[in-house]
Amino acid sequence: KAAAAVFDVPSGDVLPWFHGALGRDESAALLGGGPQAAGRYLVRFASTPRALCLSYVCGDGRKKKSLIRNLGVRGYEIDGVSQTFFSLRDFFIGAEDILRVPVASALHEDSKLFGADAASAAAGAGAPAGDAAGDSIYDFIGDAGAGADDGAGADANRNG
Repeated sequence: KAAAAVFDVPSGDVLPWFHGALGRDESAALLGGGPQAAGRYLVRFASTPRALCLSYVCGDGRKKKSLIRNLGVRGYEIDGVSQTFFSLRDFFIGAEDILRVPVASALHEDSKLFGADAASAAAGAGAPAGDAAGDSIYDFIGDAGAGADDGAGADANRNG
């Protein structure tokens, strides 16, 4: 179930909105800005183990982010949303009015060309032991961990 969060199950491709190990500044640059960028979103690894960071542009052009936590068999929890979701796909379907335009990732293109194993390695799955937490797909799909922010302070759903 956890691997299905960032991989398309039938094809094995990385989902188009997943960017892997992408920094905050790179994320902000890819999203663009202003009202014309409203609805754009992407997902990247967070610095918190077993978590992802959803970055998006609001209707007024402000950038925000929310932490996505893997709760194991209980599903996924998204900061700022009062319910848990069985899959990230369920969340994105319910958020289509806000999250309308996924920012295409190079990992998605790589997985289509070279297979999911190559894209997973490029995303950080093949990182050596001792690398920073949150840099590996295996950090996200492992057992759910204690909640913390993505390194940006206690409010992970802040402007950003």
